[in-house]
Order: sequence, then C-alpha cells, then structure tokens
Amino acid sequence: MRIPFLKEMKIGAMSWQGEQKLLVGGRTNVSNMLTTPGVIDTVHGPWMQDEGWFMKLDLSHAGVERFGEPSSACTGETRIGAPVLPVAGEPLFGLSCLAAPRNAPGALLGSTGPAAVPFEVGGAQIWLDAANLHLTPALADNLGWAAADLPLAGVPVGVAAYFQFVWADPGSSGSVGALHASDAIGIVRQP
Repeated sequence: MRIPFLKEMKIGAMSWQGEQKLLVGGRTNVSNMLTTPGVIDTVHGPWMQDEGWFMKLDLSHAGVERFGEPSSACTGETRIGAPVLPVAGEPLFGLSCLAAPRNAPGALLGSTGPAAVPFEVGGAQIWLDAANLHLTPALADNLGWAAADLPLAGVPVGVAAYFQFVWADPGSSGSVGALHASDAIGIVRQP
C-alpha cells in the first residue's frame, strides 16, 4: 500500500512509551494526511507553513495481552514477548524473553488462567494460576535472551493460555541466588 503524503511527513521525534506503544511526532505541509476531519489549519502565518502532528502506535498483536510486573535482573527488566501473531498455520509462533540473567537456567511456566492475586516464590512474583501450573525447562543465552516454541496446530480458535518465564540467577559465585520472573502474557488463539 502506498500512502501518497508519507514522503511529506517530517518526523521530529519518537518516544517509546513502553508496553509496545510508540509516540511519533513531526510536521507536514500537506492537507490530506490521515486525521480527524476539519482539524488541519489552512491559515498559517509567514513564519510557519507546516502543521504539527502526533501519532500513538500500538505495536502489539491481536490475541496477545501482557500483564503483571517483571522483576529486575542485571541486564534490566525481564520481559516476555510474542514476536508473531498467534494464528493457525504460523510455524514460528513462540515466546521470547529479554533481559534474563545471562546463561541462567529457568522455566517457562504455563497455566489456564492468570492468578487472582500474584504469589511469591524465591523473591519472584508469579502472575499465573497456581492450580493449573506446568513448566517447561528453559535456558537463557550469554546475552540474557531465551525463546520457546509453542506449536498452535490443533489448538481451537479462542482458546486462551497464560505464560511467564522464571529464572534462577547464578550469581557471581556460581551458586543459585534469587529467582527473577518476567511479566506474564495471555495468548488467545486467533483464526
């Protein structure tokens, strides 16, 4: 798709607003940009011929909802993500984790629902329903990144599942220290 006025939009600033939101602002001198009808100012003074604009973009996928708070590790806040849309036939669907403790052993926790109230294990907040909790071993690499494949074949449309990564921090002495947990994510299988 070609947007004719895009080449006339001058980006002045971008700001990451967290939770996959991006705020972009700039200026343009075209009157046919995507906006609320009637808000383009067609009368300008001699000092300004451009119109300012802002866009707030939601970069999250349909069927993916993040919740809970991550704990901090040495590389930053430990975050869970779903890089692709959870749809049928998507062979690459899975979850990723950023800023885990480097080279740390851990687990991807899964459940059929979120916790009504989060509970603590080894200093980490768990945001999943403990009654239906299952775990899959995971290992963070030397950059603090990990991934887990989640095949969607045979999962009916509309079925929800909830996930969270938990990591054992090896600490400087090599012995296991505190646990670190990502925020949690809810996935609803899309058509």
